[in-house]
Order: sequence, then C-alpha cells, then structure tokens
Amino acid sequence: MLLGFGPYVGFGINGKVKSANGTKRKVIFDNSYSVSEAEDVQFKKMDAGANLMVGYEFKSKLSAALKALLGLIDINADTNIPGDETRYRNTGFGVSLGYRL
Repeated sequence: MLLGFGPYVGFGINGKVKSANGTKRKVIFDNSYSVSEAEDVQFKKMDAGANLMVGYEFKSKLSAALKALLGLIDINADTNIPGDETRYRNTGFGVSLGYRL
C-alpha cells in the first residue's frame, strides 16, 4: 500500500482559456484585477495547496496510484468590487503508473 500527502506551491507564468463556444482568451497573472484587461481572464500569480496520493505496489515492482490536488488559496484576482465574493480554487486529479528500479 502506498500513501502520500504534502504541500504544493505553484506560480502562474503563461496561460490561455478556451470556452465551450471556442472563444480563446489570454490569462493574465496579477494579484489585483485590472479594468484595462477586463477582456482577459485574470488570476493571482501564486497558488498553494495539498497533494494526496493512495496507491499499491505489486510484487513485480509495478505500482499504480490515484492522486488529488486540492487548492487552498483563492486564485481569482482581487476586484475590490463591493459584494464580490467570487472564489476560484485549483482542483486536480491524476493517475500514475510506476516501476521501482
């Protein structure tokens, strides 16, 4: 049995968003919302959270694991708009296969 947990830290460098209707928009990484770039998607530069993993290592040295990434920081840019309580957090899931040498 394999168990794992720990922190992660991420930094936004570059990005694009493609909506369901095919519209592409640029992602701007800045801590505060800019009205001049309102056409673009705006997120904070830094993200942090927790990683969780559970898996199994077989006798053949092969392993398989499920992983979850849970963001703990709101990544939406601060808008300073009264009543705006918008919150975005990263969440991710993954599967990994491995071989111990």
